[in-house]
Amino acid sequence: ALSLSVLMIASRYTEAQTYASLLALATGSSNVGLLMDMVTFCYGLPVILALLILEGDFLPALLSWVPLYLMHPTPSREVCIVVTAVCVWPFILPSNVSALRYVAA
Repeated sequence: ALSLSVLMIASRYTEAQTYASLLALATGSSNVGLLMDMVTFCYGLPVILALLILEGDFLPALLSWVPLYLMHPTPSREVCIVVTAVCVWPFILPSNVSALRYVAA
């Protein structure tokens, strides 16, 4: 929690918009910022794939257990993915790093 506070204060004082730009500013090399972006991409892509697998495969199977009089027919994979995307949409709207202070624990 302390490291997140330090990052938030540093990004506010330096007006850095991303962690990569903050790291590039701290190290003095723009290549480090590019490396940070690539590492974030390599970690983020499997997370997105896992989320799509959960939404598309597990949610319809879980919803098939709901009694038929409450939900008929069982929602398709596409419907589950779209409904989840609509529910998550408000959480991805902030465009700057300082917005994370509202969701940090």
